[in-house]
Amino acid sequence: MGNQARVLCYDMGGKRIRAAVATRDGLLETASEDLPDSCDNPALNAIGERLGNQVLGQSGTRREDLLGIGFGAAGEWEGLIIRWSPNNPVRDHITVCKHVSEYYGRQRQTLGANDLKAAVHAVPLYGHGRNRQEKDRLIVCAITYSDGNNIAILNRNQPYPGYSDLSQEVGHAHIEHGDHARWCGCGTRGCFEAYVSGTAAAHMAIEALLARRNQLGDQPIFQIARKALEEQKGPLSPEAVLLGVRAEHVYAALAQGDLIAQGIRQTQRYYIALQLAHVCLHHRPQLIELFGGLTNQRELFQDAIDDLRQFPARYSSPSFVPAEVIKITDLGDAIGLHGAAAMVLLAHEAKRLPPRP
Repeated sequence: MGNQARVLCYDMGGKRIRAAVATRDGLLETASEDLPDSCDNPALNAIGERLGNQVLGQSGTRREDLLGIGFGAAGEWEGLIIRWSPNNPVRDHITVCKHVSEYYGRQRQTLGANDLKAAVHAVPLYGHGRNRQEKDRLIVCAITYSDGNNIAILNRNQPYPGYSDLSQEVGHAHIEHGDHARWCGCGTRGCFEAYVSGTAAAHMAIEALLARRNQLGDQPIFQIARKALEEQKGPLSPEAVLLGVRAEHVYAALAQGDLIAQGIRQTQRYYIALQLAHVCLHHRPQLIELFGGLTNQRELFQDAIDDLRQFPARYSSPSFVPAEVIKITDLGDAIGLHGAAAMVLLAHEAKRLPPRP
């Protein structure tokens, strides 16, 4: 690996930033740091420097050895500036990507993108596309199932332009209508995200449990609340306990026969299958890679993929068998770092890096 091109890559989401040195074979060294609540641009820039220097030193990489810098971060981008990033303590106009680009020298190219658009680049280079023939000719989709739900697409290793820096927004395609449709965080009803995300699982559980808050006890129906209570300290009201419910509590409660959790799993299974059918129909990809915290529930997603075979013909592409092209990532939460590195490596190979200043 010592003779391979090396990339310094960053992945920033919420209140954490991570850095790594990568080659085509994978990540060499990684480091991460949580952002303080009072963080501002100078402090965040210093953290970017510190993490970068740490992984360069640990991997024995000199600045002059770097092919470039890749940076993925949640939110909307304008050049190398992040206009805003959800849950980041620096509220807007985040300069850390531009800063590390200048700190490590402008002679090294820097590419920055929304974290999902960065992550999709990992699929052909490090993910399930790595051993595919003619992988540079594939239409590849990456779909995230975490706090939110969205998709990014590569067509022959070229980013497929979305409606905005928030990608294709398939998570906000309306699949249900009317008063029965679930509210989504975007302010409208019936989006896929309101059914298939980790946040949706938690919200469905909270709503069901709050409707029964006067009946809390040992019955199987309340195992979700018990799982949430195990992680909280001090005297709390039933409402406070329930508002701390997360998706992992829902799925942990399944083993105890929780009836609400069973219903939520069935709902999510149906809508995940429907969303995958939607993606297959509209984009006809040769490879779909799924990632995000909810995909830790591998049986849920495998069941949804199996269900896709049973959908009416109008929902599926006749050109492939969905089970063969839909995969759960093996990269875990490191897919963001791999994607940031792959952006630079693939762009260099395709000779589409921006001109040197």
